[in-house]
Amino acid sequence: ADAGKGPAGILGYYPAINWVMTIAVRREFRRMGIGRALLARLTGLLGGSVNRVKIMNVDRSDEGMAAFLIDLGFEVLVSQYEMERDL
Repeated sequence: ADAGKGPAGILGYYPAINWVMTIAVRREFRRMGIGRALLARLTGLLGGSVNRVKIMNVDRSDEGMAAFLIDLGFEVLVSQYEMERDL
């Protein structure tokens, strides 16, 4: 893959509420341990200062992401429906 396209993966963490706001890995780099490495790096940086981290806005239709997170020990706490209205 072309390394000039930007990072292989990203993780955005909001420390005030201990939430991962986003985690994403470019499609061509998936299943290489990058997502796991990002979360491991975060937990390493947090040390023992935090005992629980939540991830928000996980697309329920992304079965791969759901399986990945469950494999890491995360569990679904809340499901949310989107609502829209034609204007």
